[in-house]
Amino acid sequence: MTLLSRQGRLPQQRARARTRADGLDAWLTGLSQDELLALLREQVDQDRNVRRRLELRAAGARGDLAEVRTCVRELLDIGPFAQHGYVEYADARAYGEQAEQAVSAITALTAAGRAGDAIDLSREALRHLAETHEQVDDSDGLLGEVAAGLAEAHLDACVAARPDPDDTARWLVGQALGDLGDLIDIDPFDYEDVLGPQGLATLRESAMAAWRDNRTGWAEKYLVERLAKKGGDVDAVIAVHAAYLAPDGSTHLTIARELDAVGRQGEALSWAERGLAEAPGSADMSDRSLDLIDYLCTRYAQARSLSRSSSTTRTSMPPGRPRPEPEPTTLSGSPSPTSPAPPGPPTHSVCTCGWPSS
Repeated sequence: MTLLSRQGRLPQQRARARTRADGLDAWLTGLSQDELLALLREQVDQDRNVRRRLELRAAGARGDLAEVRTCVRELLDIGPFAQHGYVEYADARAYGEQAEQAVSAITALTAAGRAGDAIDLSREALRHLAETHEQVDDSDGLLGEVAAGLAEAHLDACVAARPDPDDTARWLVGQALGDLGDLIDIDPFDYEDVLGPQGLATLRESAMAAWRDNRTGWAEKYLVERLAKKGGDVDAVIAVHAAYLAPDGSTHLTIARELDAVGRQGEALSWAERGLAEAPGSADMSDRSLDLIDYLCTRYAQARSLSRSSSTTRTSMPPGRPRPEPEPTTLSGSPSPTSPAPPGPPTHSVCTCGWPSS
């Protein structure tokens, strides 16, 4: 009942809040410049946060990199909020709100024509967050929002300054595979215009080099697969999956579906059959193994339906017209011993695009 009564008063409360806001705006508008300055100075003297916010904005507008860097480091320092080296939930919001001011400072640098400096400072700030975010109880996700703001400020600065594409590509790969990846997912393709063809090539090469060094790493595998899919390189996607084939056949099924999606059904069926052959016996089969069996059953049913449809078409041909001789097959649909054996599953030794595989 208390909640319902409060909800009934919400329209009046909102109306009073709008009235107060309009009244404040009208009063401020009526003040002279000297009166506004006096009021602002009074607030600066009384409120440390207001002072810091305005000092930071002024330094950014002047393009004073040293002062902005000092302020940003202070804003991201967890020291004043931490107890025994950890920021508890009760203090995390205050820290997050303070850290948000760093985004405004870096954005102001770009607006002041110092985009190159903004790039360096945003990277430094993101690195600091990556190193300290585990020391903060960020249950509300505020640090993730700060990281997203810093990433956006970095992208805007890159668009303005057009930094070296190779350096930018390597930085992006480092962020995707480093501690920052736990806090925010920076999409490398947001930088496509900044990187250009040269930077995109370096991006793929750097990602592939990282994957070669750690083929079982989830982050490396995901990044390479993501880049390959964006580039339409199915062979590279398959090469990444084929580097580690799960014993339950689930990886074979993933490869089969990737091949199906680009119309390479024959190769898809070969991979699925290989996965079933290498999967454990029925007593040890997992749900993923059963998914593989379902896939094969569907494929065989489709083949049987197509075969019946073809037989119906042949029997309905006009008399006297020669019928094409069918390929001799066994009951399962595989070639008979008199036919040449089908090629084995694709090995993907080298992709035509230059992506090495397993």
